[in-house]
Amino acid sequence: METESLIASPPQGFIVAQHVDGAHSKITEYVRKGEAMSNWSEMVTVQVLPDLKKTDPDNFAQSLKGPWLKGCEDSEVHEVSNRDEHGYPSSLWMFTCPLNMATGKPESMVVKIISGNDNLYAIEYKYRSALNSESAASAMDYFLGVRACDPRLADRPCPSAAP
Repeated sequence: METESLIASPPQGFIVAQHVDGAHSKITEYVRKGEAMSNWSEMVTVQVLPDLKKTDPDNFAQSLKGPWLKGCEDSEVHEVSNRDEHGYPSSLWMFTCPLNMATGKPESMVVKIISGNDNLYAIEYKYRSALNSESAASAMDYFLGVRACDPRLADRPCPSAAP
């Protein structure tokens, strides 16, 4: 790694369901093994957005908020944290929807947004269920291992590759 990178391995038991490497974004979606994009119980979406580098994480979260609230009656969106992590502005948001009109199921999402010098990173951990303390803890544990790094900057080193 010689440029800014996102450290975000999929959670244990998840597989790649879809990957799109476009001109303006790279998006990878993971689902639990045995599930598919059309029928998932948990999904992790990793977005790398170079056109949005240095975007305020809260501004990006606000852009997600409108469509979420419109797509679900009685939904809620809350900021959980806003701080610098490893030298990068980041925020964590929680989205809940008691009944998604498109799927007929409850849906919840915890999203971590990191504003990098080269990219904006948005990592979503979604559930097709109401968010409870166990699923919230699982998402929070996952996000502890998600961070940006840049070997060009002494205060943001990337992990060394295993030999």
